[in-house]
Amino acid sequence: MFDNISLNYYNFGFQLQRSQFLIDTLYPNVTFHLDCNDHFHIYRHNEYIANDELIFYIHYIVSGFMFMSIQNTTNFSMLHIYHQFIDMFGDVDDLMKSIDKIYILLKYRYTRNKCEINPEYKEYKEYKEGATVVGPIYDKYLPTIKTTAYTSVMMKPKI
Repeated sequence: MFDNISLNYYNFGFQLQRSQFLIDTLYPNVTFHLDCNDHFHIYRHNEYIANDELIFYIHYIVSGFMFMSIQNTTNFSMLHIYHQFIDMFGDVDDLMKSIDKIYILLKYRYTRNKCEINPEYKEYKEYKEGATVVGPIYDKYLPTIKTTAYTSVMMKPKI
């Protein structure tokens, strides 16, 4: 966490830039993914976690890590990064907004993998014409990861 971060990479006047800062600061401990059906997933150490679990993780585990690091460093730029992180994500509502906006980054900024159509998928219009639905209407695509958020340092800008 907090590796290769420079505040010069971000314009914090924009919400998506704050979300990118969150991605970058938590990487590689926490990663964000979008599957082929546009479902948003968060993983901590390769295990799925929910949004509220991520909030708890940041407010207790990450804050503890920062507190210990602050006690042991005189690196002014790192102290400034920690201060910026606390200022932006110390409030749960602000943190929730940034987590929600990561979906937009995943959908439009990052490279997408090819998605395979689910062979069990039935379009809703097939069921509309008086037929009774016996089973579930499956997601159109198999639930493979379409997009993974990379850190700004790892990515080339999308033009």
